[in-house]
Amino acid sequence: MRMRRQDEAAIAPHGSLEFKPGGYHLMLIHPLRTLKQGDEVELRFLFSDAPPVTVRAPIREFADEVPTPHHHDMMMK
Repeated sequence: MRMRRQDEAAIAPHGSLEFKPGGYHLMLIHPLRTLKQGDEVELRFLFSDAPPVTVRAPIREFADEVPTPHHHDMMMK
């Protein structure tokens, strides 16, 4: 799995975009204050054809967001 910076995301009219582990997520680079798990930040989403939307989001540890891979034992003959 690889993370790639996305400066924007296209959302179809009346569509949605879900932020979830292993999918789209937000990473705050150089925040203005020190953040810790349990804090909240206010985020403002800007749209090209709709008014801005402001939401409050919890700060989570990155390790809590990584899905645990399932390893299967392999038998070698």
